[in-house]
Amino acid sequence: KVVVGTGWAAAPGAAPAQLERLTARFEEDIVSAGASLIGEIAISNLVDAGERTAIRAAAAAQQKVRARNPEKLAPPVLLSLAADCGPGPADFGRLGSAAEDAIQTFLAAAEAEAAEASSTAPELWIAGLVEAAPGVHLGLAGLEAAVSTCAKLLANGRVGLVVAANLRGPGRSVVAFCVAELCRRGLAGQVMLTAGVSFRTDLLQYGGDGYAAAHAHLVPLLLEAGTSPEDLERLTASNALSSLAWYVRPPPPPKTKRPRWPCDGPCGKTYSAKREPFTRLGFKYCSMACLNAHRDELDKDKDGEGGNNDGGGGRRARVGGGTGWGVSVSS
Repeated sequence: KVVVGTGWAAAPGAAPAQLERLTARFEEDIVSAGASLIGEIAISNLVDAGERTAIRAAAAAQQKVRARNPEKLAPPVLLSLAADCGPGPADFGRLGSAAEDAIQTFLAAAEAEAAEASSTAPELWIAGLVEAAPGVHLGLAGLEAAVSTCAKLLANGRVGLVVAANLRGPGRSVVAFCVAELCRRGLAGQVMLTAGVSFRTDLLQYGGDGYAAAHAHLVPLLLEAGTSPEDLERLTASNALSSLAWYVRPPPPPKTKRPRWPCDGPCGKTYSAKREPFTRLGFKYCSMACLNAHRDELDKDKDGEGGNNDGGGGRRARVGGGTGWGVSVSS
């Protein structure tokens, strides 16, 4: 199975007037193009007007799709922090504040649509925050503060964190520490591990970790940190599946009858419009045999009452006028 997203990198300074157009685009991608999630929507560490417009449009499209869904479920929205984090704890805090700003923008827009929700899975996922921690000189106290920043974002059950596993060196241990601490705080249901494959160089054949990066690198570290098998199953499988459980296969389109034409010969069969008929004097035939048989039928009683020559009307004529068959046709 392949999960397709709508994708959107907001242009800086996008006008609020684009909100309805973006909403329609997201909704169209979900309803007609078969996308399963809204995103990835890139946001910076200073959420600007264009990014807010994209977030509001994603929230509005999500609720419109929810209103159509018989179970009142909706596709998840994925926001990606596409900004480099500075080396200090304050820099990580600013990145967390940007994520919090984006979350509040999303929740306010979703509540404005006032659609009834029935999902228990996160509907807004934030990527790129936990992975920024290894680049910050935090120390143990700073790491715990980073975990607290992430946990604060997860205070709302509709929000989740996506953690990419394709990190190198000690960065994996830092990310594993943050994820394990979030699990200890009972937030395993709101964290999702991904392979983080974004470029060709992330694939195994080009030297990357491939799609098994989470199981190959993070899962062993999480087991060493005491993460339970149940939490690992949530991190690597069920959280993603529950977020995609909103999808309901649309009913197949009604079958339309293909146009057919009847043979005017004695066979009485009908044929697909794709098949070219033999035509003669306004009649259609499937074969020369039917054409000849029908001609003989029309000619055999042309002088009788009501026959083909009766007043020029023609026993089976399509239009007025005389013919060599004794059948009326146009001149």
